[in-house]
Amino acid sequence: MSLVAPDSLMNLSSSLSSLILYSCHLQGKLPSSMRKFKHLQYLNLGDNSFSGPIPYDFEQLTELVSLVLSRNESNYLSLEPTSFDKLVQNQTQLRELQLSFVNMSLVGPHSLMNLSSSLSSLTLYSCHLQGKLPSSMRKFKHLQYLDLGDNSFSGPIPYDFEQLTELVSLVLSRNESNYLSLEPTSFDKLVQNQTQLRELQLSFVNMSLVGPHSLMNLSSSLSSLTLYSCHLQGKLPSSMRKFKHLQYLNLGDNSFSGPIPYDFEQLTELVSLVLSRNENDYLSLEPTSFDKLVQNQTQLRELQLSSVDMSLVAPNFLMNLSSSLSSLTLYSCGLQGKFPSLMTKFKHLQYLDPRYNNLTGSIPYEFGQLSELVSIDLSFNDCLSVEPNSFGKIVQNLTKLRVLRLGYVNMDLVIPNSLANSSSSLSALALWGCGLQRKFPDNIFLLPNLQVLDLTYNDFLTGSFPSSNVSNELWLLGLSHTRISVDLGNDLLI
Repeated sequence: MSLVAPDSLMNLSSSLSSLILYSCHLQGKLPSSMRKFKHLQYLNLGDNSFSGPIPYDFEQLTELVSLVLSRNESNYLSLEPTSFDKLVQNQTQLRELQLSFVNMSLVGPHSLMNLSSSLSSLTLYSCHLQGKLPSSMRKFKHLQYLDLGDNSFSGPIPYDFEQLTELVSLVLSRNESNYLSLEPTSFDKLVQNQTQLRELQLSFVNMSLVGPHSLMNLSSSLSSLTLYSCHLQGKLPSSMRKFKHLQYLNLGDNSFSGPIPYDFEQLTELVSLVLSRNENDYLSLEPTSFDKLVQNQTQLRELQLSSVDMSLVAPNFLMNLSSSLSSLTLYSCGLQGKFPSLMTKFKHLQYLDPRYNNLTGSIPYEFGQLSELVSIDLSFNDCLSVEPNSFGKIVQNLTKLRVLRLGYVNMDLVIPNSLANSSSSLSALALWGCGLQRKFPDNIFLLPNLQVLDLTYNDFLTGSFPSSNVSNELWLLGLSHTRISVDLGNDLLI
């Protein structure tokens, strides 16, 4: 409906009770006479390109049960304090309010208390809200879904959140400007009372005083737990098997230490496991524990273990991972030994990042059969090499590839011209210090989506790049310590 003007909506019947125009490519200002639809109960204009202030007369839609104006991201909607106050005071039957990405920077958090006490779902993600969270949230005793993520709330999460006993999903993540905090007593009461909780996202909430054992008080029905960068520290709880329905677990960027407990293997419904970047004292993973972990998690799609010490785990053990895996990140894990040679098992793999390890041998010929790959980063595996035939297959067959980083992988036998068939979707190509020599193909520079091209420290790489028709997207070009000549007349070159 991209050609339909928003004012055309005013031709709809005034008896309308439900209007759902989600993701219809509508654009422009919201109609200013919405009061015509006084019987409207369900209104969803989300994921379009509406812009400007939400009109005052929305307050006259007094029979609304559900209002969704989220994700009008291109030009953004806005909501002024007076308009918001009247809106929420008049809509006493409102059960669902979704205003994500609406600019509410001038609306004070205390104004939220004017919302209907019958509210069951409130989503105000990325609304530029700031200040302290309201301290009387217990008013919303029927609230099931609450998302206040990606704002600028600060200070402690109030104690009375514990009285929201019907909560199924609570998202307070990414309030990064001033940070929220959660004290041990408040956390314990919060999780003990919310027995129906299925999703808890508290990334970037300061929980430095909360002991990891307190996590065991969470509901056993939990399916998603995200506590990324929460300043948690100590050993991981050893009874995680309690959460047998857990599908998404993210404890990355904290200061957990010690071995990953054996009973993680019993989390058999996991789809995504992120334990990356616990760098202060480091987590570790023993071969037996890793083997059982990956054999039991047959539904796993994403595994991120960057900076987990896996120095005793043989690379071949990776072959026990689920064939459904789509993302594998093992950055700086101390892995050593030959690169696995049967990677064709992972036909759904899209993202592969085992850089900064000690992998050896040749990148397997079969890599070219992983046709879903979008990003590969094998950089800083100094004893890894690429054979000409393997590389040619990789370049020709991986048509969806957007990122290829092979810094310091030995490519001295690879003919640079084999890159000539690179996918037009390629946005980043980083081959620094690879021992490339001979003429580099000019057409790479013309790839339409190329943003980053780094060929530094290939001392015998020759060629020249055109001074016109280059990719409009290119913002970084690294050619130092090569014999490639270029005259761009701008500051791209490094």
